[in-house]
Amino acid sequence: MTDPISRLNAALEGRYRIERQLGEGGMATVYLAEDLKHKRRVALKVLKPELAAVVGAERFLAEIETTANLQHPHILPLHDSGAADGLLFYVMPYVTGETLRDRIDREKQLPVDEALGIATSVASALQHAHDRGVIHRDIKPGNIMLQDGQPVVGDFGIALAMGAASGARLTETGLSVGTPYYMSPEQATGDQAIGPASDTYALACVLYEMLIGEPPYPGSTAQAVLGKIIQGVPVSATAVRKAVPANVDAAIRRALEKLPADRFTSAQTFAKALADPTFRHGADAAAAGPAPVRLRRIAIAGWATAAAAVVALVVSALLPTPEPVRRVERFADPFVEGQEMTGYYGALGFDLSPDGSMLVYRRNTDAGQILMVRRWDDLRATAVRETTDGSGPAVSLDGLELAFEQDGAVRVLAFSGGPVRTLLPDGFAPEWGPGGYLYAGTRSGAVRIPSVGGAVEQISRLSDGENFHFVRDVMPDGRHALLEVSLAGTSEIRSLDLRSGEMTPIVAEGVWPRYLPTGHLVYGTPGGGTMMAARFDPDRMELLSTPIVVMDGLSFFSVADDGKLFYSQLGLTGAAGAGPVRQLAWVTRDGEVSAVDPAWTFDRGIDAEQGWSLSDDGSMVALREFAQGGYDIWIKRLDAGPRSLLTPNEAHERMPVWEPGTDNVTFLSDRNGNFDVWSRPWDGTGEA
Repeated sequence: MTDPISRLNAALEGRYRIERQLGEGGMATVYLAEDLKHKRRVALKVLKPELAAVVGAERFLAEIETTANLQHPHILPLHDSGAADGLLFYVMPYVTGETLRDRIDREKQLPVDEALGIATSVASALQHAHDRGVIHRDIKPGNIMLQDGQPVVGDFGIALAMGAASGARLTETGLSVGTPYYMSPEQATGDQAIGPASDTYALACVLYEMLIGEPPYPGSTAQAVLGKIIQGVPVSATAVRKAVPANVDAAIRRALEKLPADRFTSAQTFAKALADPTFRHGADAAAAGPAPVRLRRIAIAGWATAAAAVVALVVSALLPTPEPVRRVERFADPFVEGQEMTGYYGALGFDLSPDGSMLVYRRNTDAGQILMVRRWDDLRATAVRETTDGSGPAVSLDGLELAFEQDGAVRVLAFSGGPVRTLLPDGFAPEWGPGGYLYAGTRSGAVRIPSVGGAVEQISRLSDGENFHFVRDVMPDGRHALLEVSLAGTSEIRSLDLRSGEMTPIVAEGVWPRYLPTGHLVYGTPGGGTMMAARFDPDRMELLSTPIVVMDGLSFFSVADDGKLFYSQLGLTGAAGAGPVRQLAWVTRDGEVSAVDPAWTFDRGIDAEQGWSLSDDGSMVALREFAQGGYDIWIKRLDAGPRSLLTPNEAHERMPVWEPGTDNVTFLSDRNGNFDVWSRPWDGTGEA
């Protein structure tokens, strides 16, 4: 009788050479093979004959085409599939790293942060597959490979085989669908309706095992395990390991609910709950009381020059909301001293994550320029490793990876760790798109490349008079991109067909286009200054309304999927050339803004010191202004009253403060060589 390897080598002659068997599972046997055409080692998986008989070659090969279209950084891609000598097989990359099963067996319990990072990455992969109608059905540590420290989910080919086989016919073979420790109750009871909630259940089991060291429902026999699963006995990770955060424990408990309807609606919402410190479930959620009301809105945060504080503005004009009155809210969200944003340089400076939860920006330090990540639920920012002299940050769609420019190359790293990957040795302006692709500009036009590495595809080419092509956003369906074309003295926004390369003008003069899920296109005017918005059809790639002005005075912005927008703002240069021109404005609690004196502007200087102070009755303001080569304190009567000079001398003054209950204004002055505290009545009478 011919041994299996000899049979396979004969059937696959000229295509693959089988070296040895790597392992055997309930559904397939795995072999290490050499891809003779591409001269690479691969994992060749052969379906068990009894499963192949149930599925059928034609059905299997048709269904597995879907797996070939799963392009995601955390999904092991499919290289090839076919039938040979009655055997059904599919080919995937050979991963030299260990499996998560190996890691757990060796260490028993993983660090909490690392376990959460792995679970979040796998959830992202599952969401990608679920969005395309693919259910894995057998998520377990053995099917999660750790490649350079990053999790990669394998065996989606088996998932398609399961989907192709009917439940009744499959049951007749005696094959188990899934691994008992990680089976959902509906799998354990043989339910044919297996959906995304089943994969999320299995992932919660894997996360529990990473944290605790054993699955949530252990047992000495498969029957004992399945009995516990069907009963749905509650488990608590925190009760066993106190270091597990309460929200993580709550998220696991919800994902392990007996009924699919009681679990998370998607793998993505499970991942979000793992990252939300306020998430609770069951009795804990009831004890915590009702959740705070969350307004749907566009948040616009800005930083100016060193002379201005970071300000945030919330605008709800573009997002649909059930509220009868759409409110404008304003709030401050400053950076911790020493972590302020520096060296913005327009589009090279910062990027808001797609979910709006964090900002990556550039900062100059004594050790050089570096990228920082600031999560809005944390007061402090963290330096991103190995990003010295980095720029052009772009956060991936799942928020797990960062692309950036460094030394003329486009590189990618995972926030959770692992090596930095160089995707393009000569590229710039990276931008993420669906399907695991990264887009970038080159000297010849725009290109795209799989974020895990691979062949570079040219998607646009420069024509005469065009300087650069920047892919600023990719439509959710992955068919079209918003392309910014740099021309002489201006920029144009075009639609780019990613299949044909055809370009169609959208906006004659515009920069930084971004499509919002609300059905709007937002963009800036060339040279900065104004943010525009219009209703937009992503299928026909055309405007549906006349663009309107959202706000003025922008230098650059980055917008999240939920409408949060972070922007930088620069003032005009004053006549004295010392700093940006400013105006004082009244802002009501409802967000209405009006200039104190429309005819009055001033130069507050280029430092970040406090520049003004209101009198007790609000009728006057003490203000630091630049005039005649120095900084002085002036008194302005509000609203449109006259101004008078409080400190007529050659010294520099700053930080005026109106003394409560008096007519005096205190300030700092260097008139004696040091910055001492001085005081003088507001009307200038008497000596300071």
